[in-house]
Amino acid sequence: MTFLSVDAVNAKYDKVHVLHDLSISVRRSETVVILGANGAGKTTLLRSLTGMVPKVTGSIVLDGTELTGRRTEDIVRMGVAHVPQGRGTFAQCTVEENLRLGAYSVKQSKAELRAGMERVYELFPRLGERRGQQAGGMSGGELQMLAIGRALMLRPRLLLLDEPSLGLAPIVIAELFEILGTLRGQETTMLIVEQNADQALRLADKVYLLETGRVVFEGDPETVRSDESIRRVYLGAE
Repeated sequence: MTFLSVDAVNAKYDKVHVLHDLSISVRRSETVVILGANGAGKTTLLRSLTGMVPKVTGSIVLDGTELTGRRTEDIVRMGVAHVPQGRGTFAQCTVEENLRLGAYSVKQSKAELRAGMERVYELFPRLGERRGQQAGGMSGGELQMLAIGRALMLRPRLLLLDEPSLGLAPIVIAELFEILGTLRGQETTMLIVEQNADQALRLADKVYLLETGRVVFEGDPETVRSDESIRRVYLGAE
């Protein structure tokens, strides 16, 4: 059963038309990966899902509820957590304070808040070790882990990740995708925008390729891996 349905969505910034009649779907507990070159519209797609693009037409339905036209804060309360490029953590706050801020938008008891933190620390032991440290003194990989941990504090029904591996060292990327694999195993519904195709394809249940704001391919990751023309034209593979 479809959990997220994006149907014939068009998105504009002023007069710049970015998404053109774009349609995708995500099933509950599925990991869907969006691939494409810079400027393909991947980030705009995620921003459209969270109400951050001013001009969006078409239909975006989450579990039977229309999201188009709703405010970002209302979409967050409905269980959509967005980890943007650049991480967006609060540098002057500690790890634990950042996590608490992540839970701010939803009502949680002290026990639920504590359980949420313990889950994050179990997934990211390094964050547990640094819970009293200010985020501004952390590495890029640690900040990305903190950003994902903060999103998980919302207890999201849908987790959106925009280029989670951007700017990270290969060893950190491998560790990060291993953790995302754990989340997949826990049946977390995820929509991931990523340029690191090899890592993303190992994680994906379904793949979409975007080109200039349009879907040019929808299918399984094995097809993307095995089709040399797709890899050469859309993923830059030799």
